[in-house]
Amino acid sequence: MKFILNLTLFSIIALHVRSQNNHVFAGGELLNYGTIDISSFHKIAWSSDRQRLPGYFSVIDKGKFIGYSDDANINGYIKKYGNTPFLFPVGTGKDLRTLEISAPNKISDTYAVAWIEGDPSHEMDHTSPHIGSHPITSILNPIKAVSGVGQWDWQVGAAGNLGKEATGDGSDLTIHVSIPDMQAFAEASALRLVGWNGSHWVDLSGNATANGNTEDSQLSGKMIPGITALAIGKVASYNYDEQSSFLLFPNPVTNYNHINARFKSSYSGFADIIVYDAIGKTVIKNLIQFKTGVNIIPIDVKILANGSYYLNIIAANGDIITRGKKFIKQ
Repeated sequence: MKFILNLTLFSIIALHVRSQNNHVFAGGELLNYGTIDISSFHKIAWSSDRQRLPGYFSVIDKGKFIGYSDDANINGYIKKYGNTPFLFPVGTGKDLRTLEISAPNKISDTYAVAWIEGDPSHEMDHTSPHIGSHPITSILNPIKAVSGVGQWDWQVGAAGNLGKEATGDGSDLTIHVSIPDMQAFAEASALRLVGWNGSHWVDLSGNATANGNTEDSQLSGKMIPGITALAIGKVASYNYDEQSSFLLFPNPVTNYNHINARFKSSYSGFADIIVYDAIGKTVIKNLIQFKTGVNIIPIDVKILANGSYYLNIIAANGDIITRGKKFIKQ
């Protein structure tokens, strides 16, 4: 059975006397018609059940939460009724991951959001439609990779699980999210807001929209119908100039134990160096660390027989630093 409680400042104070946790159980809602300062209650946790039918902290029309921070956010679901812009101060309870929407079209439009920490590939999304795994390897161009840091569950009124009279499919809403530290994933210009359409992660940004790649930078996109989760993706961030600067030397390699890979990177991180022989067999695979700027990485080839070989270097975030670079040992 669904139950609803009106949430006012007085009722929160009364609740504080009895409990150190404002929790909404599955199927329930706490309604907020005004402004609630969650920072005023530092010793109270705000949370809701994250089941197939969640509990919701629900906001009516111009209601809002203020005072949110990493230490004061809602660890669960927030539902928004109405046609005014809104910021969802969701997170883990200890880490804030806001999602903000522009004004919906109708007073009956309803949307709900929660931040789900962890790899979307796992069975972490419990709400319909598209319950379960959202593999980060299922991507459509121009997206080249999706971060496993987490996702925002995105529920819309038109899907039928936010109330009988609820409307709204998200079309053309402008979305802004606050991101975790993405410095090891991609440079800011390569970051994209992506949406899960039931089978793939698709680009919602269209171009570079991030104002940084550090903790709490903002990333934006435009919503489309059929999306049930949001995450952080990236397009290829190695540009032509960086790839064209790649060099293997000496080549051919003779009477040397090492061949050197020289390349330029716009960020630091880790990468796999993979060497294949002429028939495609992997003969060397090493993990390396690279830095921002020019890198010269020695590759030990003394175990290789004379012949032709091909080199791939793939960054841990999916960037292709080089692929199919030929060298000869003689």
